[in-house]
Amino acid sequence: MSYKIRKIVALFLVFAAPLLLVSCARTWDGKRGGRVSGHASGRGPGDKGGVQKEILRPSETNYAMNLPARNASMAVVEDGKKLLDKGECEQALGKFHDAVLIDNSNGVAYYYLAKTHVCLKNYSTALGILDKAASLFANLPQWIEAVELLKKDIEEKMADTSNTSKPL
Repeated sequence: MSYKIRKIVALFLVFAAPLLLVSCARTWDGKRGGRVSGHASGRGPGDKGGVQKEILRPSETNYAMNLPARNASMAVVEDGKKLLDKGECEQALGKFHDAVLIDNSNGVAYYYLAKTHVCLKNYSTALGILDKAASLFANLPQWIEAVELLKKDIEEKMADTSNTSKPL
């Protein structure tokens, strides 16, 4: 898929998909507001008439992870990870930057954007981006640990760079 088509699809997912979801939320009984209960007749046990409505509740999973923008952003992150694994840091940088533009609350995109800056030896930029990632991972200890490990790695590389650049 070309870059322009991917961008159009991402924009569709961000803006149009939520509207489609709302229109699809009109229920199986053809009315707005709830779905028909589990009985074939549309009546619940002991119901003497009318259609009994059941309230739909969000699942226990992180609701933000199910947003169309997050899904589109994560798809772009996956493309960037493949490029980063191949050592194509410049191309990966573009992918992660696009992922952040699609969903600026995606901590994973910021984490890999920072990792790409490490690949390009932009250590101070990477540290700043990791701060943003850490703030987005406030309740995810496994990601906080990954951010801290990458920060230590960057600080070691910065120390090595400053030690080798100093004259003896």
